[in-house]
Amino acid sequence: MFGGIKCDLRNAVFENDAVINVCCVFGGTDILLPDNVNIKVNSNSFFGGIDDKKHQNSKDNQYTVYLNGSCIFGGVDVK
Repeated sequence: MFGGIKCDLRNAVFENDAVINVCCVFGGTDILLPDNVNIKVNSNSFFGGIDDKKHQNSKDNQYTVYLNGSCIFGGVDVK
């Protein structure tokens, strides 16, 4: 609430699919993911949202990150 966070997972090694749950109220979150994972977003937002700024899903990627977000006057940027 009223703040921000940067979650840098670019050097993470995924062995399974992963779930990230995020809630932003008057704040923001930056999530940095490696290029070799897919991302699927589920969002419930009010005056905010989740923005996937650069990530490209590919059939070649073995694992998927499921991002569940609730944003109220805040947002999440996936980079």
